[in-house]
Amino acid sequence: MGYYSEVALVFTAKGAETMRSMIDEQQPGMALRTRNFLEEAMYAVDSESLAEFFHWDSIK
Repeated sequence: MGYYSEVALVFTAKGAETMRSMIDEQQPGMALRTRNFLEEAMYAVDSESLAEFFHWDSIK
């Protein structure tokens, strides 16, 4: 039993590019875990600004 949170991250197009560059610079195992975590999110891109939205419904 524990507390769960709803989590959302929103990145500008430039911020998303920076985030991906930083992930690529991580050690391989950590980079893989980070990519897997992002893939578990509900994901959307704003067609106008190209901002990227990541949402997890239940994070412990």
